[in-house]
Amino acid sequence: MSEPTRSDHPAVKAAANPVAIVTGAGSGVGRRVAVRLSERGWRVALAGRRADALRETAEACAGEPPLIVPTDLATPGAAEDLVARTYSEFGRLDSIINNAGTAPLVPIGETTAEMLREVLAVNTVGPGALIAAGFPLMVAAGAGRIVNVASVAVKDPFPGFFAYAASKCAIDSFTRSIENEGRSHGVRGFTVAPGAIETGMLRALFPEDALPATQTLDPDEVADLIAKCALGERDEDAGKTIYLSA
Repeated sequence: MSEPTRSDHPAVKAAANPVAIVTGAGSGVGRRVAVRLSERGWRVALAGRRADALRETAEACAGEPPLIVPTDLATPGAAEDLVARTYSEFGRLDSIINNAGTAPLVPIGETTAEMLREVLAVNTVGPGALIAAGFPLMVAAGAGRIVNVASVAVKDPFPGFFAYAASKCAIDSFTRSIENEGRSHGVRGFTVAPGAIETGMLRALFPEDALPATQTLDPDEVADLIAKCALGERDEDAGKTIYLSA
């Protein structure tokens, strides 16, 4: 086996630009966050279920080519593998953007136990496992910012968001745990809780005659806020839930 070049050495990688993991990076807000961070010189690991969509995001990013990790974080071990691959590739981890999620619109009386398990696995267990896997690296480095993307549903759930709202309440709670345990180590937590965002996921649930575009958020606006949290430009809001409405 040949000796690694100087540029491949972990110490050199760790001295380079900051690194973020962005989940749900194949489209919508996740794609826009990844692009914004790359434009600020960050290196990004793109996580999502669809490899083709992640490749499209990678092509839109600036600077060093992103790490593409097709994955389902609801699968046991997937979060740990994502963190390990990111650290192996880049030698550091500075931010986690927990953006991936699922949002079935189902009345309470029609919600099944299986549906609850699926929503909690994607929206709560996956992000929680990712935080738990990445947190020690940030503590060891003495710095890090974790941004959990929730929803205004944490305080005012729309009818039909029984499972979704509960799952987002849990990741909102993760933020305060991150802040309480991590602040003394330089690790900060944030929740960004937007209202309805004009994305393909939204339109799969609500046609425009039911929810006009004038009442929805521009995904770029949401991505800007998330990126500012990761970049350290909203540290006064660490530990808080930042609501964003149209």
